Amino acid sequence: MRRAVAMIGLVLLVTGVASRAAADPSTSTPTSTSTPPSLATHPPPPLDTPPTPSRPFYQSTWFWGAIGAMAFAGGALYLVSRDNGSQTIHLEMQVPH
Repeated sequence: MRRAVAMIGLVLLVTGVASRAAADPSTSTPTSTSTPPSLATHPPPPLDTPPTPSRPFYQSTWFWGAIGAMAFAGGALYLVSRDNGSQTIHLEMQVPH
């Protein structure tokens, strides 16, 4: 919506409608189609604004959330796969000479 208002203001400033209406109020158009005072007195912002700098990936909350989820899953897998039994298995091998 803001961009549309800015574009309308830019068109009105380029065509001179806003400057003529501000110079001579008697020649202005009816109130239903007249230029709002905010567009006539304030120029629209520039359309070619520089892009906002992006943050590094390691400053993202999604990155640290994924790291935390992987650490939690790894810890859970370790605890589940651990053998807590008291029975031990001894293997003996004989290698022929």
